[in-house]
Amino acid sequence: MAKQDVELQFKLIDGVSRGLAEIQKGVSGLGASLVKINAAAELTGKAFGAIGDVAGAFGDAVVGAASVEDALTRVNSITNATVEEQKALQDAVRGAVEGTRFSAEEAAGALVLLAEDGFSAKEAVDQLGSVLQFAQANAQSAATAAGALGSVLDTFGEKPAVIGALADTLTAVARGAGTSTKALQEGLAGVGNAADQAGISLNDTIGYLGLLASRGIEGGAAVGNFNKIIREIEDPASKAGQALATLGLQGADFA
Repeated sequence: MAKQDVELQFKLIDGVSRGLAEIQKGVSGLGASLVKINAAAELTGKAFGAIGDVAGAFGDAVVGAASVEDALTRVNSITNATVEEQKALQDAVRGAVEGTRFSAEEAAGALVLLAEDGFSAKEAVDQLGSVLQFAQANAQSAATAAGALGSVLDTFGEKPAVIGALADTLTAVARGAGTSTKALQEGLAGVGNAADQAGISLNDTIGYLGLLASRGIEGGAAVGNFNKIIREIEDPASKAGQALATLGLQGADFA
């Protein structure tokens, strides 16, 4: 077995989650320093126009108002939004236009993706700001950010309310490890199911991927190394399994 593999295995055995703490050191305030653009909170009293009159609500400056209306109609249908929630969804889109670089169409499209991922109308409104600020901070499209973050939540069985913390953790670990959030998202897509089945938490998984990235191991190589480590630790016959046995431990003890 390669020396690097053994070293990585024992980093995990040693409690590599401490690597996450080191990576995040000095950036714990990142989330608080990001501009909050949750339109639902900021624009509560700024309902604009009738529910069906989206084109009029956004005015002549909005291109593709029909697409926005179609998107919001789809969100309303998926979530069974109440009249009040429909107005909040409109306000959220307007707030996104005013507070970010994204267009009304992009913001409405992100709401559709969140709704399709199981978010209620209120949850979609509450979390749109976190999704868009993550996308803006990491040069991603609104659709890419909404789809990727929602997929991670699904894989680990996390609730919609966690999406803001997930976005902040990805951004902090990426910066601390000298990698990109895109690389971490791709890593999570490749190892998420194995990590979840092994009982490794979402935050620890991001930490492990950050540790690998800090050593120059990213993309497919990171996925391969991570999954190999999980298999080695869980296999009693492997060298890692035997090492754990000598300590009176087993792979399940790290879940």
